[in-house]
Amino acid sequence: MVFKDGEDPSNNLPLTGAFLCDQTAISITSYFICVRSKLAVRSKTSRLSFIVIDFSPVLLNSVLNSCNIENIHNHLRRCMNTLDRIYDNSQLRNMKFVQLCCSHVMKAFSQILHKIQMSKEARRQLMILFAVLLNCYNIVLIIDTCIYRIIGKYCIQGEND
Repeated sequence: MVFKDGEDPSNNLPLTGAFLCDQTAISITSYFICVRSKLAVRSKTSRLSFIVIDFSPVLLNSVLNSCNIENIHNHLRRCMNTLDRIYDNSQLRNMKFVQLCCSHVMKAFSQILHKIQMSKEARRQLMILFAVLLNCYNIVLIIDTCIYRIIGKYCIQGEND
């Protein structure tokens, strides 16, 4: 868990990380509830903003249940509403968002691509494009990047043929 420090979205301060012996949803949810309650007691102004997790469905459901009191469907709907700019800044400041660890997501995507019959260069290009998509916060930039990478590559190949 990290704190967002100030207005700059890149200023995040770590709050806690956990290695739990019991990997059940109940124990993970209990851990997060305990952290939230201790945070509330110690600071009236600090609040949890982002939670970065690995690619674990149990962890995702535990975080959503303990921090947002929501399920995955409601969370995805809220994320879509955020992208559609339905919420104002004051509403967004009071929300908690879950982020998947980019390293874990990239590894999972790489494993999927490795199973598909394609050239090493094509896999490399897809990994680059996927990394750009993961790290981009601007939907227009994502679309422009995808169009440039995909269409631009075919135009250059067409000129060489």
